[in-house]
Amino acid sequence: MKLDRDQILSKISGDKYFSSKLLLFGEYAIIKGGHGLAIPYSEFRGQLVLGEKETHKKFFELYDYINKSPLLAKKLDLKRFKADLDKGLYFDSNIPQGYGIGSSGALCAAIYQEYCTEKRITKLKELQDYMALMESFYHGTSSGLDCLISLVDQAVYIKDRKDVSTINCPLLNDLGYFYLLDSKIERRTSPFVYKFLDRFENDQTYREKFEKFIEMSNDTINSFLKAKRENFLFSIEKLSIMQREIMQDMIPENIREFWDQGLESKKYFTKLCGAGGGGFFLVYSSERLELAELKQIKDGKL
Repeated sequence: MKLDRDQILSKISGDKYFSSKLLLFGEYAIIKGGHGLAIPYSEFRGQLVLGEKETHKKFFELYDYINKSPLLAKKLDLKRFKADLDKGLYFDSNIPQGYGIGSSGALCAAIYQEYCTEKRITKLKELQDYMALMESFYHGTSSGLDCLISLVDQAVYIKDRKDVSTINCPLLNDLGYFYLLDSKIERRTSPFVYKFLDRFENDQTYREKFEKFIEMSNDTINSFLKAKRENFLFSIEKLSIMQREIMQDMIPENIREFWDQGLESKKYFTKLCGAGGGGFFLVYSSERLELAELKQIKDGKL
């Protein structure tokens, strides 16, 4: 695992590229009424391309799924969609799958943007619900959040699961330095979520600890959005400590030593970047990390 040097997020020009998403804060807390903050991440993105490759059979299966849904079929120009599939439509993407950063969400957003017959967005929550229905083809169930972020290409603040809004975020480097740590492990979100829910419902001690975690997670988001550097540094350190204790099952073995070294040295702090279990983890430092430390971190960075 290595890292070159830090860079801030930048928007992709044009409306044909669809970014991946990063859940910066609120993992698992969102499920139990906590707040969340997610941003588009244009280092990984994709776009619809016509005629250069053979269309993957999964694309045709998605078409059939949409065609059989009264709501989805009404929204999309399925005649043109099917014609493009027959011509070799595919999604050209560098978004890693099984990393929890919205590969299927970006794809669904691209399809909506290209083939939706109703271009005017009314209510954000209504759009999220529609995108959730489309992405459920890939996951069985979906919140629609990944798709929404890729589509609107803005940071989204989740006050609760039924209240989402786009917001202006401070630049990440206003608060320090953020990096992505690559676990090199693909994973599925649902097994970790189910395990968390089972423990939350059946372990009172764990539930009490997690309720305190929600408070700290909310505090971290608030200090981040207000760009209060000292408050944020305090909050994210506490958040890292709490996650290391109560979310150990979501932290792979090859990440734990690095995580612990940061807590001991106080040079950087690691946290989940989504459901955990694999994929990316988020690393924060108030100062630029040195080359020797960066070699432990992934190429993809914020």
